Amino acid sequence: MATGDVTITRGVGIRTDFLDANVTQQNAASVSGVTVSSNGDLLTWSGTFTNPNSQDGAIVYISVPTLSGTTYPFTFARAQINTMQGNFALTGYVHYTDASSQINQPNLGGTAGAAFLAGTGNTVAGKLIDRFGFIVYANTTQAGTFNFTVTLDFIYIFKETLIFPAASQPLQLPLLRRVADLQIPSREGSVLQDLGSPSPQIEVGGTLITTTTPNNYTGDQWWDVLVGVWLEANWQWFASDRVAYKYQITELSNTQNPGRVGYYDFRLRLKKVDIVTATAQTFNSNNGSGAIQ
Repeated sequence: MATGDVTITRGVGIRTDFLDANVTQQNAASVSGVTVSSNGDLLTWSGTFTNPNSQDGAIVYISVPTLSGTTYPFTFARAQINTMQGNFALTGYVHYTDASSQINQPNLGGTAGAAFLAGTGNTVAGKLIDRFGFIVYANTTQAGTFNFTVTLDFIYIFKETLIFPAASQPLQLPLLRRVADLQIPSREGSVLQDLGSPSPQIEVGGTLITTTTPNNYTGDQWWDVLVGVWLEANWQWFASDRVAYKYQITELSNTQNPGRVGYYDFRLRLKKVDIVTATAQTFNSNNGSGAIQ
């Protein structure tokens, strides 16, 4: 995707936000001391590898009704590596019903840092997905004891990423605060009391026209596709050069101008999803990392 693209995912087949710690573990013999906990939004996961062989892994996953890798060809995941000793990697984990196959995507790396990492991977066409989650695995055989701690935000399986055609209106992200103006008798000037803030709302607009790559749609089909995203009634990953986070569509306005066949104006309003209280790290740049650490 090129610089300047404004994107949103669509067609979520299954997703886990780790609202609780109800996950299944699958660990190699070299893994011990595994703990998981959730704050209602993020899952903290830690453990220890002792003398691991190459590809030894620690896995957390949820079982799901079978999904077709052909219908849902993509995965999207976001996590933070807090501690990663030794030569290990954190990736998404997708397992298939033939039991012998799994795919570890997307790869979120093996280096600890303050930033959250986000990435897209692929599923396998023609196979049925029956579980998904995350895996930490050894890249090589290693001697010693190695600790890991990661924070998992979400992973989901979906149909495609839409690049908005001709998104020409400037993106505005007003940040508001609820400030009560308290009037005190006989006092010159009022007292201000901060009551917190609403979740930010962003607006994107432009023209629906025929596109070919990566989204092969006519202007008429774009109209229907955006209505479909609106009908999903849940958050999607929305990204631009500066904004990248979980947003849910609150309003979709498609406009037909008489005489302009196959060309339509559109406007989307989206509300940022704050499952727990917002922090500076949730106002993100386009790589999923926090703008302010």
